This record gives sequence, structure tokens and C-alpha cells, in this order.
Amino acid sequence: MVVILWIFKDNLLNFSIKNKSNQRIEFVTNIDKENPYFEKIEGFVVNEYSPEEKILYTLDAREYYSYKESPIKLFVVEVKTYNENQEEGAILSSKEAQILETSEIIFKGDVNIESLSGVFHELQSESIVYNSEKGEISSNKKVLYQGAEAKINSEGMLMSIDNDEVLLRGAVIINQDPGILIESSNLFINYSKGAKLYQSEEKSIYVSSENKITAGSGVEIDMEKNLTYLLGKVEIIENSGNKIFSSDLIVENNGDKEIYKTDKPSEYISKQSNIKANNMYYDVLSKKIDLTGKVFAVYE
Repeated sequence: MVVILWIFKDNLLNFSIKNKSNQRIEFVTNIDKENPYFEKIEGFVVNEYSPEEKILYTLDAREYYSYKESPIKLFVVEVKTYNENQEEGAILSSKEAQILETSEIIFKGDVNIESLSGVFHELQSESIVYNSEKGEISSNKKVLYQGAEAKINSEGMLMSIDNDEVLLRGAVIINQDPGILIESSNLFINYSKGAKLYQSEEKSIYVSSENKITAGSGVEIDMEKNLTYLLGKVEIIENSGNKIFSSDLIVENNGDKEIYKTDKPSEYISKQSNIKANNMYYDVLSKKIDLTGKVFAVYE
């Protein structure tokens, strides 16, 4: 085992490099355009420790390249993180990464994150940063989150290494099968305790082939049950121009059916009628709306 001390901007970083039987180290003294790196290591393994000698992460890369005036580059890399209690946290892997002078590790392209409970998150971004001092994984770049039943575009992300929640920051667009689009912002991906929930408290818009629904207080999507909860005051605009006003709408959409239902007061407005009721059940595919409970109707 070889111990190396690197000094970056007056910060002392402690590394322990493990030798592999197949590890190959190559030093280049003549830097030129055809061979720009200063050092190359095949089969690179390193542990980083805090000033208190607590392990922060272990890093394993197929290839390591160092440069005189550029960040270290890693290829086919996996980082296993540890929290303050020295317990294993998230595991990050990608085909390419960089180590900055700040000790942050930047993952590029397709990035897989295995959370504390074994849940896998698949992301794609120009830059996803692991900060070992904060125990955070984050990005200020555009992020594509690839779920099993949905693809989500956002303006960034944030995750703690010992938490199952992922925050997709900024404006968010959720593309669901079959042909459902939801616009929202600051969306939480919650996989804790076996759940599979997408949650936002921001204004959200649900768009299908037949209707556009605006929810004033957010959205919650239960991917296990194929249920979408549109929270707060809700406005449904049909392709025909008819409108329905209600609140706390439940949407069930699994491809074979699309159902809207609520037990809150609802108002249906068309050119010919204005109908108020205490409950609503709307079968979108059959275009049938049931308004029940203290129904009051005005027809023109």
C-alpha cells in the first residue's frame, strides 16, 4: 500500500492507494499534443479520508489520467460513499468522471446512483457533482431522470448520500406512458420504505390527449398504484372547450382507462349548461361524466 498526500489550494487531502495485481502506472515526462497526459494508471483504486481520519469514499476506476493544468480524468469509475458514522451511503458509477482541486468528483453522461436502501436511480447530465465534505450529490445542469415508467427532465438535482429521496430542481417535465405529460417544478423522487412517489407542492399541469388539467397546489404520483393526485384547486379544460372546476382530483391512467374522480364540490360548464354537484366521476375514454350529490343544474 502506498500513501500519497496531495495539496490543492492549501487543503490537505489524505489518500490511500491500494495496489492491484494488474495495476499499471505510466509516467510521461514529455508532454505533447499526441500524448497530453502526465500520468496514467490502469486499475486505479483510492480511499479518501477526512482530517479526522474517517473514510469519506472509496474510488475504483479502470483508467486514471493526470494533467499539468487540467482536472484528473477517470474512466469506468465507481465511488462508494460513507457518512459521518462510517456507514455506507450511495454508490455512484459512470463511464467518465473528473476530480477537481476542490476534491469534488464530477460525473458525466449516464450516471447510476444506488441509494442506501439499494434503490437505483438512472440519470443523464453534463455534470453531476459528488461533494464528500457535504455528503451531497448535486447538479446545476439539465438532468434527465430515467424511471421505469417515466422520463423526467429538470434543471438540476440534489441528493444526500444517506437518503432515498432525490430532488429534481427547477422546472420539471414528466413524460409518462401512455402519452401523458406533466409540467411542475421542484419534484421529489421518494423511494423510501418501498414507496415509489413523485411529489411536488408547486403548481402543476397534467396534459393528456383529451384534456388539460391545472392543479394549484401540486401533484403526487404513485407509480406503484398508477394514481396521480392533483392537489388543491383544479381546472379541467376539455378539447371541446368545456370546463370543470373542482379540487383534489385523483387520476387513474393505466393505458386501458383514464378516470378522473373527486369527492369535492365540482362545477361543469359548457355552452349549454352549468352543473354543480358534490362528487364527480369522469370516464374520459367513454366521455361519460357522473355528477352526484346535491346536484344543481342550469340549462340554456
